[in-house]
Amino acid sequence: MAGCFGWRPRVVRRHKLENATAAGCGRKPEPRSQHGLALIAVLWLVAALSLVVTGVVKASRKQIAVTAEGRQIVVADAAARGAMTMVLQRLQTMVPPPARMQVVTVNFAGMSIEVRLIPMNGFINLNKAPAPLLAKLFRVAAGVSPDLAQSLAQLIVDAREAKDGKGVAVGIDAPEDLLQLPGFDYELYAKIKSLVVAGSFGSGRVNANAAPLEVLRVLADGNASIAEQIDRSRMTQSDGVDLTRLSADDLDPSTINRYLLTARVPLADGRWLLSSRGVDASVSLRSVLPWRILSSSRVVEQPAPSS
Repeated sequence: MAGCFGWRPRVVRRHKLENATAAGCGRKPEPRSQHGLALIAVLWLVAALSLVVTGVVKASRKQIAVTAEGRQIVVADAAARGAMTMVLQRLQTMVPPPARMQVVTVNFAGMSIEVRLIPMNGFINLNKAPAPLLAKLFRVAAGVSPDLAQSLAQLIVDAREAKDGKGVAVGIDAPEDLLQLPGFDYELYAKIKSLVVAGSFGSGRVNANAAPLEVLRVLADGNASIAEQIDRSRMTQSDGVDLTRLSADDLDPSTINRYLLTARVPLADGRWLLSSRGVDASVSLRSVLPWRILSSSRVVEQPAPSS
């Protein structure tokens, strides 16, 4: 027991002395493998914490990017609405009201914003258009067979003429209601949604002077050359546009006081925000503004791919 109280033999190798001292004091030497396991556990803990920190940083960066993008879109949409309001103010002074599609450039919030103004009878009205025009829409714009086009057109006519409990035709409230009809899927709807409106106004025929180029192609029965010639001539001529190559049964040159306005605002990342409003521009004593908002939508347009 002398080893426990400081006595040390003179000629003993060091590791034997250490083992003898530990044994004499009642302690067992610690295995080196336990030190290795402890080190591995610490390394695993550090690695796990590193992964957690990396994940938190990535999530934070993504959240910041999403927030910044959302703010950018909100600011752009506010600018678009301001530009459209300026165009609507100008519209109140136009006599007679515009019967053609117009593109107006407005300076608002330090930006030059392009606003497209289209009388709504330049589109195909799902609640008013005759079945042959609806069939032409599906045949030309959606590319379906003539038989299927007629079938789809009849589905729309049947849906809009269905009666409610009071015997009143229910009509179609919005273009997306087509998705509730049998035979319509989103792929078909996506091909025609920008060419149609749903309302109780107008005769059901189309004002070709107000129609977008895609609607003109439908009116020209798919002849893109005729549609493009009419589009060019109406942009350069104040009147007298030749529409004789279109079917007279599909045309109505009258003016209405409902318009679709679309403002195109650039975003910082090269994309564009397209903000649209459907507006009834008739003056109403019951409303604060001299127009009424019928619909509102916005979509982000990707930049055109570089060639």
